[in-house]
Amino acid sequence: MEWCILKPGFAPIFHTKKGLTHQQVASAVLKGLERGRKDYGIASGLIICAMRNMDVSLEMAELAVDFRERGVVGFDLAGEEGGYPPKKHVDAFHYIQRENFNITIHAGEGYGKESIWQAIQYCGAHRIGHGTRLIDDIAVVDGRAVKLAIWRNTFSTSAFRWRFASSATSIPVPRPA
Repeated sequence: MEWCILKPGFAPIFHTKKGLTHQQVASAVLKGLERGRKDYGIASGLIICAMRNMDVSLEMAELAVDFRERGVVGFDLAGEEGGYPPKKHVDAFHYIQRENFNITIHAGEGYGKESIWQAIQYCGAHRIGHGTRLIDDIAVVDGRAVKLAIWRNTFSTSAFRWRFASSATSIPVPRPA
């Protein structure tokens, strides 16, 4: 019986110091996740991450698509936001879009709502990782969030939405003191 669903993300680029290729790294991680499924009933899918400060995002996007039938469920962009906007990696996202694959982008942590906007509008993100600065794009009327411009055109944007609200217009927000 499956008791947990995991969708971990990781960057293969950080696991090649001993000579493994990105493909070998992805295969090893997927083998471990498969063992977790068989031995412990943990369902999982892997998200391949590219790093904002590196020029290998297209290569990581291609790796994600190449492994989609073996357990990779999406492509992500992670790392320091300042100076590394998601639109600098737009070629990788266009590739993922052409392949009809899933896009997650870590945005809105250190840079602000503009990073979230770029992730959605320029790069086509289906999901935003963390997105803590999303609060900057929310207007509050009678204790309810009523302006969620970022969410309006997005299928799912962050764990924040799913954890605290049944819909984008029902997110409870404390009244200012």
